[in-house]
Amino acid sequence: MPADVIVSGTLRAACGLGPEVRVAMALMMAASRAEDGCESYSYAQDIEDPTLVHVFEVWRDRAAFEAHRRAPHLREWRARWPQLGLGDARLEVVTVAAREPVAPPVMQA
Repeated sequence: MPADVIVSGTLRAACGLGPEVRVAMALMMAASRAEDGCESYSYAQDIEDPTLVHVFEVWRDRAAFEAHRRAPHLREWRARWPQLGLGDARLEVVTVAAREPVAPPVMQA
């Protein structure tokens, strides 16, 4: 069975997440989520630092992730980063051998 691929990390929004940046992010998320093999794709603004954006993606396998990396919408998105004030991406790819749900914590009486 192919291993899941997780991409996680951060990027910087120099001027925060104004309307133009939010619209561009929403379009990127929608296009990526429509790709075959995309299980999750999200951005989240950091609570303490409004210029820090957390990135989280889950792909069915390496082939789906590599297809995403070649997608035209990804190239267009990255080309817009300078005008949107985005940069300093610090992302890493993790290949997952096994996945299991986290059990709820045991509550002590």
